[in-house]
Amino acid sequence: SLINAGPTPENHIKAIRDSMPDTILLVDAADFGGHAGEIRLLERKDIPLYGLSTHNASLALFFDFLEADTKAKVYMLAVQPAGNRMNAPLSPAVEKRCGEIEAILIELLPKPIAVQPKT
Repeated sequence: SLINAGPTPENHIKAIRDSMPDTILLVDAADFGGHAGEIRLLERKDIPLYGLSTHNASLALFFDFLEADTKAKVYMLAVQPAGNRMNAPLSPAVEKRCGEIEAILIELLPKPIAVQPKT
């Protein structure tokens, strides 16, 4: 399943649970001190309790909850943003990298079920 959770992944716990995943891959911007557009695959042990995500809720707590609730292995494909201003447009490097990630995921998940974020 492919769930577009937008800025509030915690609002999609039911859809995540209902998909009965054995692996969960979160794709999001995260400031890990890299170059704009750089990507890193992170596990829970790589996620600090606070400070990595731009979301209000702690990403580490979300990881812990998902792993306990679904028994799935949870990873994050983190994309280093060019800056951290709220509502700023994507930089060209980040936009290019996101397009590459999207193409790979489409290839790996040929028939994804997409759930759009709640507005």
